[in-house]
Amino acid sequence: MDMNIEKFDPTTSELNTLVEKSQLVTVTDINDTKQMKVVTAARIELKNARVSITKKGKELRDEANKFAKAVIAKEKELIAILTPEETRLSELEEKVKDQIIMEERTKVLPTRKTQLTNIGDGVEVQDEYLLTLDNDSFNTYYNERADAKKELDAAQEREETERLEREKEMVKREEKARKEEQEKAEIRIKEEAARVEREAQEKVEKEEREKEREVARVKEEQENLEKDNKYKAWLTSHKYDTINFKTVDNGETVALYKLVDTFKK
Repeated sequence: MDMNIEKFDPTTSELNTLVEKSQLVTVTDINDTKQMKVVTAARIELKNARVSITKKGKELRDEANKFAKAVIAKEKELIAILTPEETRLSELEEKVKDQIIMEERTKVLPTRKTQLTNIGDGVEVQDEYLLTLDNDSFNTYYNERADAKKELDAAQEREETERLEREKEMVKREEKARKEEQEKAEIRIKEEAARVEREAQEKVEKEEREKEREVARVKEEQENLEKDNKYKAWLTSHKYDTINFKTVDNGETVALYKLVDTFKK
């Protein structure tokens, strides 16, 4: 099939000639029917040329579409012959590439494991997983774990600092409480000593008062005994008896009366 674009008819030069001819048509009097007929005839000539071009274009496009479909079908047919083998070879290449990559990753596996162990986060990871990581993926994985360990260490450090601060504060409170208790104990001791001293002093004073009272009592008894003896001696000196004598005590003195006689009526 000949797909020559020059099949379009008329040619470009012929169309330019037709347009140049049409450009010479003008209207000087709209009422002049002859001039209007010339305009109409020129327009129809341009229209016919345009319609002819469109029709020819459609014919050529139809032929081109048929040709394109035939080309596509042939293309698929030919490609279908090559594709299976190309796919096999491509898969073989990928397999070899994967083996090479796996060998390279196997070589650096101990280094990767050492790097991860040095992070010190205690996380265990299977070798199979590490072998699936390319360098960028491993670096990302390593950095994530390293950052997480740093954050964990920082958090533990903060927690340890806070714990030490709490313990320090607790020691201060305990020391303060101990001092306060010691001060209270000293106050209690002083108060107890003062109480004991006060009670001892009170006991001494009480004993002295009791001694004074006893001395006064003994003195009073002696004085009373002396008075009683003097009183008895005084009664005896007057030959006192309960029948012939009578005593009258007014508090300060005692009067002694003797019965002189009795008269029976």
